[in-house]
Amino acid sequence: MATFWNRPMWEAAGGLDKSRHLAMDYDLFLRFAGITEPAVSTAYLADFRVHRHAKSSRRVDEHLAEAYATVQDHAAALGWRGRLSLALHRIYASRTRLIIA
Repeated sequence: MATFWNRPMWEAAGGLDKSRHLAMDYDLFLRFAGITEPAVSTAYLADFRVHRHAKSSRRVDEHLAEAYATVQDHAAALGWRGRLSLALHRIYASRTRLIIA
């Protein structure tokens, strides 16, 4: 996975919320989504791997709880789409727990 953005997007989103130690990127991407639709490329630009030494892997339950709180903050104003987002988050969190275990 790779994400690219320009300075005006970064400034419009307000940068990283460093109080969200384990979900700061998730929060940033959700704020980006509130500004504009993403442009998606199908080109292979980067890779991602889950490994046991990553902070989100070492602290899975804390990471997923912080991510859920983050999506709750963003979903509150979206009505049924927000409730759907919360349900999907729980499904993906279950999948993550299985992968990390």
